[in-house]
Amino acid sequence: MIKIVVVGASGKMGRTICRGILDEKDMELVGAVSLQEVGRDIGELVGFGLTGVEIVDSLDKLINMTPQVLIDFSHHSAVDKSVAWAVERGVHVIVGTTGLSQDQLRRYQELSLSSQSNIFIAPNMAIGAVLMMKLSQLASRYFEDCEIIELHHDQKADSPSGTALHTAELLQGIREREGRTAQHEVEKVTCSRGGLYHNVHIH
Repeated sequence: MIKIVVVGASGKMGRTICRGILDEKDMELVGAVSLQEVGRDIGELVGFGLTGVEIVDSLDKLINMTPQVLIDFSHHSAVDKSVAWAVERGVHVIVGTTGLSQDQLRRYQELSLSSQSNIFIAPNMAIGAVLMMKLSQLASRYFEDCEIIELHHDQKADSPSGTALHTAELLQGIREREGRTAQHEVEKVTCSRGGLYHNVHIH
């Protein structure tokens, strides 16, 4: 039985993850952390029924608990604490939270290499999005230039999304290896071609 703690449990993705864990026979949701819905049973919140796991507002309140995996879908400003808490206890980490800085990513890599905790960073958990990123890399070899256009629900916290930013990084990596430079037309209206990240326009 894999024991799991979810940080950001009451959010849109957090609820989906918690529901998925509760549906699995070989997984056990042993902790749920969120600043919202504190004190409420996580099973009740996600439509699963009472589970006995109440939402707490801090990992520090999970006393005498050592899960095997911590999944973080909170906010990029809170991920450092989640990672530190997990690494201190030898817990493996999955981070689905977007908006992480390059400095954070470097530090997490160093922590993973110097501890017994594996730290997996996934800008997007959807297989379709992962395939899109891979196919974008393949296609970029055959096109002179490209732009990223994305559409999200009105509750999306970050813009551009972590998926768009990561895709731009992958595309720029291909260009640099092949010695190509993107050609951008002059904008007649500022920002009409979207923001520029790693030399890729994102709308």
